[in-house]
Amino acid sequence: MSFSKLFMRKIIASISLLILMGISVLAQVSYKPVILPDVPAAPPVPKVQQKSSSAGESNIYLGFSLMPGIRLGGFKDSVKSGIDVLVSGEYFINENISAGLETGLMYFKTDPVNLGVGKQTFIPIALKATYFFKEQPFRPYGALSIGYYVSKRDYSFMSAPYFDPVSGTTVPGKETPRSLNMSCLGVSPMFGFYYDIDEQFAANFGAQFFFLFPKGGASNSMGIKFGVIYKL
Repeated sequence: MSFSKLFMRKIIASISLLILMGISVLAQVSYKPVILPDVPAAPPVPKVQQKSSSAGESNIYLGFSLMPGIRLGGFKDSVKSGIDVLVSGEYFINENISAGLETGLMYFKTDPVNLGVGKQTFIPIALKATYFFKEQPFRPYGALSIGYYVSKRDYSFMSAPYFDPVSGTTVPGKETPRSLNMSCLGVSPMFGFYYDIDEQFAANFGAQFFFLFPKGGASNSMGIKFGVIYKL
């Protein structure tokens, strides 16, 4: 190979190397990195609040109930069937147990044949404890109240007419009013169920027995309860 051809090849190789280097430098200078926008952080997932139990929703219940007063035992001889109106307040110690107070008015008419025309009333002032066997919405329960029953019996009876031999006339009977304080201790077991209507109201159905111990004999009765519960 001649010297001139060898020299020309070296020149061409050098020029090619310079071109490649120039292209590389231009590529680096013109390169602009693509900046992606920041991806917003995902919002925190809200915690699901578990529905609380009856005690968690409200620790205090107010109750109102209406019952027919059904006489039991020897109490049938003194009074006729009456009516009971009771109000109560209870505080839930936990999901299954509540404690509270109960009061109201129990009203009976006296038997006009065996006793006389009048009335007998009871006003209970009692402590109440309730155990719920199941949580909402259907909650059967058993309960017991123990307390003092302020009671009074007001009645009047007619003495029998009699013949007065002196005047020769029949003297009509005389009406004699009487009033007796029959306040006493009493025990009242009950059972039934609450049924939640919504978050603030519940219905109360059941039966309640009253075993009272005044002087002169027990005054026992029962009632079929129809009530409503208000949750504070």
